[in-house]
Amino acid sequence: MNKRKIWIFGDSYGTHLANDKLKITPWYWAYSLGKRLGCTEYKNFSQWGVGNDFIHYVIDLHSEEISPEDYVVVVSSSVSREWLIKDEPTVSNYFVNDLHRFVSKDQYNAIISYVKHLQFQKKTELNFKKMLGSIHYMTDKFNWNSIIIPGFEHNGFPVSHKYSVNGSLFDVCYNEFKTTKDQEWFYNHFSKHIDRRAGHLIKNNHKILEDKLYNTFTNNAVLDLTTDFEEKIISKNNLDFLENQMSEYNMSVDGGVTAFIPTY
Repeated sequence: MNKRKIWIFGDSYGTHLANDKLKITPWYWAYSLGKRLGCTEYKNFSQWGVGNDFIHYVIDLHSEEISPEDYVVVVSSSVSREWLIKDEPTVSNYFVNDLHRFVSKDQYNAIISYVKHLQFQKKTELNFKKMLGSIHYMTDKFNWNSIIIPGFEHNGFPVSHKYSVNGSLFDVCYNEFKTTKDQEWFYNHFSKHIDRRAGHLIKNNHKILEDKLYNTFTNNAVLDLTTDFEEKIISKNNLDFLENQMSEYNMSVDGGVTAFIPTY
């Protein structure tokens, strides 16, 4: 009997971590989707802060292990992110305000100089299109059952291939906040600068995303990320609701020291 796997590649919208085997956030959209699809193995290689080039690299690294019976979900990152430091792929999001905390002084100066003098929008957009084209090519060549979910940019890019996709997870994420002030309160106070939502989504929206993806894989339905999600729900006035919607893994407490990726 063949083991059917679900493969998840992406950035923080796909990152699923735990530090307690009894608290693995089992409602995480990718984890619950795989079980619902009858998968016996859960392979999640998503990482915080990585760019599409690193995601592409990891897919290529595991390409020969993926079979036509498996499910492949790729969550694309922002086109502006680039894998510039070989051993630090999670520093691809170099537009963060505290970049200096994660790199050396020489690396920081090199990145700033690169962004100022060598990076430009058209190049980053073309790099994203190359990545999408490569995944589409591998999907056809190896007969993968794959879908690309835009984490950020999507309009004008050839995201849809085997399945049609509308919208992005970025919109779902930010539409959850009731107001701009609630968004600021959530990140600066409630979450202590690190998003406590699993994959940047509240628990209820994980279930909705799972349902949509299941319907796409089983019925070839369009994956519509623009409708049916819960919106304007995060507010400092609904703390009891929020505590039940957060990941069981709290990065701001654990710091990533004991983190592991749950498996089946």
